[in-house]
Amino acid sequence: MRAMFTTLARTVRHVPEKHQFTCEADKTLLGVLEYRIEDNSIDMYRTFVLPEGRGGGVAKALCDEAFRFAKEKQLNVIPTCSYISETYMKKYVTN
Repeated sequence: MRAMFTTLARTVRHVPEKHQFTCEADKTLLGVLEYRIEDNSIDMYRTFVLPEGRGGGVAKALCDEAFRFAKEKQLNVIPTCSYISETYMKKYVTN
């Protein structure tokens, strides 16, 4: 089943009322990035990818959109989530 969802077109949505970014394929939730905003900072504290979405770039897609949002809103990123601080930022974020 995993292979099916990694080949389908994914949609990442911002759900501000829940302080989340979600990733779906074929109306199936694949992952969530949760955050909180305080002053001029965004704390990205949790990224979770369901088994159906693992290994398919879902976490990266969620982070890409969350970082785009932070840049657009001129928010400083606090990467509390270990995936973001230890993997995403080291691979994809340049100063």
